[in-house]
Amino acid sequence: MATPEEQQPAALDTDDVPRIPRKRPAGRGRAFYPRKRAITACQVCRARKTKCDNLKPSCSYCLKAGVTCVQSPVDLSSFDPASLKILERLDELENAIQEGFQNIPFQPLPNREKHDDDHIPSSPRDQWPGSSDSDDVSLRSILPEKIESLLQWSIFQDQPISNPPAHGPSDLAPTPPSSLGDVLDIQPSGINAILDSFFLYVHCKNPIFVEKRTRKLVLNKLSEGIDWSPESCLALLVCALGRIATPFRPNPETGPNTVPFTESYCLLLSGIYMMHVHQPIYAWRLFSQALGACQHLPILARAAHSACTTGTPGTPVGSMDVAGLETQQQALYWSAWKSERELRSELLLPDFNPSASTLNLYPSFFPTPPVSAEVIGDTSDDHERASWLFYLSEISLRRLFSRVSHEIMDLHRTSGSNAKFLEELQYLVPEYEAQAQQWVESLPPELSLDLPPERDGVCVFVLRGHLVNFYEALYWPFLMARLTASVSSPDLARAVDELGKKGIEAHIHRIYVNLPGFMHRHHGTWFMIRTCMRSAVILLGAAKLKYPLPQCWGDAVWQVWRLVSEWEGEISDLREWNRFLKQSLEMHGISVA
Repeated sequence: MATPEEQQPAALDTDDVPRIPRKRPAGRGRAFYPRKRAITACQVCRARKTKCDNLKPSCSYCLKAGVTCVQSPVDLSSFDPASLKILERLDELENAIQEGFQNIPFQPLPNREKHDDDHIPSSPRDQWPGSSDSDDVSLRSILPEKIESLLQWSIFQDQPISNPPAHGPSDLAPTPPSSLGDVLDIQPSGINAILDSFFLYVHCKNPIFVEKRTRKLVLNKLSEGIDWSPESCLALLVCALGRIATPFRPNPETGPNTVPFTESYCLLLSGIYMMHVHQPIYAWRLFSQALGACQHLPILARAAHSACTTGTPGTPVGSMDVAGLETQQQALYWSAWKSERELRSELLLPDFNPSASTLNLYPSFFPTPPVSAEVIGDTSDDHERASWLFYLSEISLRRLFSRVSHEIMDLHRTSGSNAKFLEELQYLVPEYEAQAQQWVESLPPELSLDLPPERDGVCVFVLRGHLVNFYEALYWPFLMARLTASVSSPDLARAVDELGKKGIEAHIHRIYVNLPGFMHRHHGTWFMIRTCMRSAVILLGAAKLKYPLPQCWGDAVWQVWRLVSEWEGEISDLREWNRFLKQSLEMHGISVA
């Protein structure tokens, strides 16, 4: 057998040729950058793949982010010199840009028209974009602003207010004392009382369950034993909400100081519970997860299929099984949808701001009340009917509010000037008022708004508050024009005076309408506090600008100060608001003792 030497071709025989050691190829970047061992980054910067300055005991990024800086003694860097050089250069550029911005004096943005993709609660401006004509009207905003921006109004510059940090894990508010043992060890009569409380005071505003079936599930799980199943989670959430929910009126105990789609139910109820204890960020996260879990519902799959095949999303009414799970799916989806959207429009979430063009996009199908033999003749029949009457009434008002808000924003975008916008809007206001009145007249007797607010139940209380929100938005542009601008046209000035006065009346009315619920803990307490605070700030601003106000305005603001004082122990924002209101009232000679 031939040896390897014999198998080698003669042409390649190199015995007489001196070997030249082969040089290994240079690594990427080696020819251009000197090889230098990288300093080991801390674990956080390594995970982010960013440069670490290795300061002790904490690097600059970890110190700024408020996280623990763990610096390993072992060099775990796998970057080659070129990559390290690039990252270093990027850091230098980033620092240069930041330093450049810090040295640039602030200048207001140039005037521009507001487009559909702008956020509906208009950002504050002392000068709103308009035409260049000297007779145009300057508007601060078109629709009601968030309270945080309203407090930055220039007329309050002598009363600076700082915004507290966003809610974090350490800011969780205290909740009324209860324990798992309290729930599990109580007698059956106690469980029934908790379930009665849940269906009377919580479920009535979001009727997503069949009452009889849900009662059976809770009783079975509590008698058989709690485990880690979704059904157990659902049963405990129902009990937790039943324990914290009370009749509509102040309550010293809760005042200040097989069911399908179980996952979605648990997330939704968890969000509702977080709103009861004034944790809106946590609630929004849970509502968002509930809405995400709802995407698996068959009704949405059919709606998506319909949109692909016909171009019209929705579920044909004739195909809906209104006596079965179809109704529950609709109610669950609607509750998750409106809860997430309502919170997102109120919170300061830069990455999730809804646009004017999407806030009006309500689901195309309308929830259908159940007609089931399961509830006919049952004691839960009245609860079921009352819940659905409220549910559908609230949804119809929300859709009206959303549509009108979108039409107002669209009118402003296409009018060409603020004066022209107000001139055209004044003729639409009577039509919008008539539509709201038509909604009021269509309410069933159980939800009538004819009785005085002091006699409201919780559902009527909520509807009355939503109606005030509608009127506030309708008159807001005219109130802003009356407070912050001079109107040269006599005809337009009369309309601005008349509708601006209605705006002031709506803000005072809101405070007194909500007065019966000031000390009541419920799903919407956080929203109520914010809207009443906005009304108080508007009244204080009008007083500073010497706007003629009704005599009761001072008492109305005092009532809001009392509201803020009672709940400030649970909501961090309210501490600054309390100071602001107290200082403002004293400036106007109103005692807060």
